[in-house]
This record gives sequence, C-alpha cells and structure tokens, in this order.
Amino acid sequence: MYGFSVGTKKTSTTTEQSAWSHSVTMEVSAGFSVEGIGGAKTTITGEISKSLAKSDSHFWSVSVTQQFQMSFNGTKHQELWQWVYDIADPYGNQVTTFTANLAITDSIEQMPRCLPGYALDDSYQECLSGGELPGTRRRQLRGQSSDYF
Repeated sequence: MYGFSVGTKKTSTTTEQSAWSHSVTMEVSAGFSVEGIGGAKTTITGEISKSLAKSDSHFWSVSVTQQFQMSFNGTKHQELWQWVYDIADPYGNQVTTFTANLAITDSIEQMPRCLPGYALDDSYQECLSGGELPGTRRRQLRGQSSDYF
C-alpha cells in the first residue's frame, strides 16, 4: 500500500489565491528548472513547459493537500515516484505542490527518465522526444547510437 498527497499546502494566508495560481501558471509556462538523475539539472521551456503548466495548474490552485492510498499488483521492490513542484513565489513564499503524476519503476535505483505525460512505457524509461529528464540516457529507436545529456 502506498500513500501520497495531491495539492498545495500554502504557508501564507495573505496571498490571494486566484492571482497567485495565475502567476505560478505563467512562470511554469515560461520555463522551469528540473533535477534529474545524479543531480543533473536543466530548464524546461517551450511547448513542454506550457503543456505541463496547463495540465498541472489545478494542483497549485487548491490551498490544501488531499491524502490518498493506492495499492497495485507488482513486485515488492517496485518504487512509486510522484512529480512535485517546489515553488518560490513572487511574495517570498516557498511552496510545494504535489501532483497526481505518478510513475512506478522496478526499484528505487531505477528513477523515472521522463517528464509527466512523455513516457512511452509504463515504467517511464522510454520517452517521447524532448521529454527526457536531465542526466538520463536518451534511447534511440531502430538501433541508432545512444547519447547522454
């Protein structure tokens, strides 16, 4: 049984919710930093950042977190991963938003390699072009060579 939270727990009650949510959506749309395997970092921009901002904006528009429990049939060594935004807003608040974007990998050593919505397989190891997390091997289809970034 796995437990996870969804939503945003805000530390400030003075922030006007609608304006705050809109400003976060605009910031994420413009681009955001993401940390991948081994601490490698990159900035996500363009259509990918706009797509993620649109699909995830409802998670930071709520002011409380909801708790969920989930079970699945798999091996006891599988690991559940959750996409989380750490937001430093213009008002000086540090806020964490927990999304419902989840990935299950074969072990804790096998981190997801793809951004939410960009996986070609259930374990988030094969990604659509441009949807790879930093520090992961980009796997080329049709026997082409692999490269790292």
